[in-house]
This record gives sequence, C-alpha cells and structure tokens, in this order.
Amino acid sequence: MFGKLCGENCGGGTPSRENAQYYEGDIPWATVKDLDSKIFKSDTIEHITEDAIKNSATNLINSGNVIIATRMGLGRGFINTVPMAINQDLKAIFPKENIDAKYLLFWYLNQSKTIESMGKGSTVKGIRLEDLKALQVLVPPFVEQRKIADILSTVDKQIEQTNALIEKTKELKKGLMQRLLTNGIRHTEFKDTEIGRIPKEWEVKELNEVAEIILGQSPDSSTYNEVGDGIPFFQGKTEFGYLYPVVKKWCSRPKKIAEIDDILISVRAPVGDVNINNVKACIGRGLAAIRKTEKLNERYLFYFLKKNSAVFEKLSQGSTFTAINGDDLKCLKIPVPTIQEQERIAMILTKVDDEIIKLDSIVIKMQELKKALMQKLLTGKVRVKL
Repeated sequence: MFGKLCGENCGGGTPSRENAQYYEGDIPWATVKDLDSKIFKSDTIEHITEDAIKNSATNLINSGNVIIATRMGLGRGFINTVPMAINQDLKAIFPKENIDAKYLLFWYLNQSKTIESMGKGSTVKGIRLEDLKALQVLVPPFVEQRKIADILSTVDKQIEQTNALIEKTKELKKGLMQRLLTNGIRHTEFKDTEIGRIPKEWEVKELNEVAEIILGQSPDSSTYNEVGDGIPFFQGKTEFGYLYPVVKKWCSRPKKIAEIDDILISVRAPVGDVNINNVKACIGRGLAAIRKTEKLNERYLFYFLKKNSAVFEKLSQGSTFTAINGDDLKCLKIPVPTIQEQERIAMILTKVDDEIIKLDSIVIKMQELKKALMQKLLTGKVRVKL
C-alpha cells in the first residue's frame, strides 16, 4: 500500500496576508498554482521569509521529497529540488529508505485519474490522506525503481527542453512581428500617420477598402449536429486552434459562409482573437470572416490582426457582454505595403509558425510515449533490464 512506502508526511499553511513583509523573502512557497507539468521544481510563484514560517502553519520541506495536492489539483505533484515551504492544500510525502522518490512520484502521476475520482466535496474536491495511503502500489526492487524513474525522467527532460525551445521560438516570432509589421523589410524612410510611424511607401487603408467583411449569423439550433451532416459550423473562439479552427459541429442549413483562407475573427467576448479558416464553413454570430481582395495577402492580414488584437478590446461595446460591430471592423485602419512585401512578410512569419507547429507535434509524440511507458513500466507489464 502507498502508506507503507512512506514515512512521515507533512502539511502546510498560509502566512497571514495582512503582513506583506512575510511575502518579501526568498524561500519558495508552493501552492496549487505551482502544479504544472514539471516533475522537478526549484522555484515557485510566491516566496516567503523565515519569520513567515515561524509564525504560521507552513513547513519547510527538505529537498528531494514528493509534494502532492490533497485539495484542488488532485493527482498532481512534483519533487522539490530545493528546500521549499508549502500551503495547506499540499502535503509533503517522505519516501522510506528503500523507495525511490522519483519512482513514487511517477506511480502517483500514473494514478491521477483514480485519485481525482476519489476527491470529495461539492465545490472544491479534496482527498483524505488515509484514502491515499490505502492505494495499492506495485513495488519492484530498488535498483529497478531507479532504472524506471531514470527512463521516464529522460523523456520528461526531452519534453521540457522542447517546450523551452517552443517558448524561445515564440519570442522570436513576437520580435519579428513587431519589426516586420511596423518597419517592413529594408525601409530607410518613414512617415507619421494616424496609426503611427510606418514606411514611406506604405499606405493606410480602411479594412473595407481592401477586404470583404462577412458577419456571422447563427442558424436554427435544430440544424446543428455532431455527426458530420452538412458543413463545419464555427460559433466562436472556443473552436479556435493555434492557427486553424477545430471542427466540433456541423450545420445542415447554414446562413453565413466562410471560405477557405478567410480570416475568422471573434466579435463577441472574448473579442479580437483570429484564426485562418481552412475549410468551407458556416459561421455563427460570434465570428466574422474577413475575405481578402487582390490588394491583400491573407497571411499578412492574419499576422497584423494577431499583433494588434488589443485594439479590439477598445472597440468592443457592451457593459456585460462585449462585442465588435460591423462598422468598427469596416473602418479599422491598417497599414498596406505592396502585395509583394506583404507576401514576403507573411512567408517569414509562416516559416516560424511552421517550426512551432513541428515542435508542438514532437512534444505530443513524446507525451504519448511517456504515457505508454508509464503504463507498461509502472504496472510490471514490461520489466527493465538492469
């Protein structure tokens, strides 16, 4: 049983928020907000002082122990690689001498669905430590535990490194968007306009001068379905992916149509998010489709709208449910380079996005590999060679 593999356990607490100085220290203080995909943790969102520990129910946990959530975030946990304090929603588990902490954590994470289902409470789910301790654990010899943990840790490290590379690539893209969509490519002369400083050769146009705007209209609810009858139906941002929308529903009698390569924009809260349409689809009133003319490259427009999404928050109307109206979209002023420069800008940014998508697919495959390995190695279906 899980309880027999652990020695003592330790809870935590929250230092008084009324004393702001408690939160000005350098001691990591973990809460459920720190529970993410990382299995090793050396830092936290908040930090506290030694006085905060002395004057509250929190405890400082020595490095190398398993920290799990017993209230909210059930089934998640990590190993602290530095001494760390915890709050009352977490518990520190101290593995016994013949139990590898990493193996114990991987076993725990592999049981996350079971543990989550054991949670009790109407609004906030919690689990009693006694219930956790009663869970059955397969325990191989210590050397095999360590080998299994090392294999899974290697995959985790590769996932973490790839995720870090994705974040760097996204930062590169952010910088390129700022430079290319403001200064263009190799311009030396600039001019001040109503939308800011832009290259001298660029023009400022209202969106309706260079594109057609189609406002969505929701069809009768009896025409919605999830069995593929009709054409894909997009209602709003909930169907948006990284670049392209994800089909979840279909419509047999559409009212408003978005064509392939139209830019879809969310016009009802949350406003301003954009996707590139990659399938002929029906659009509901939460979306508008922006269709290019020969003066506009759709990818250039997509990246411009993506960079300037905050503009739509200012345009949105409504006290409780914000929305953008058609006139605001039509009158939106945008910088318009030559079509050749638009295409070059779009090509540069698309290549960066292609790299991000490729790295994302690698992460997904590694996560699937990790899941399969956990299922086989932690259940004894496959034994490792020592």
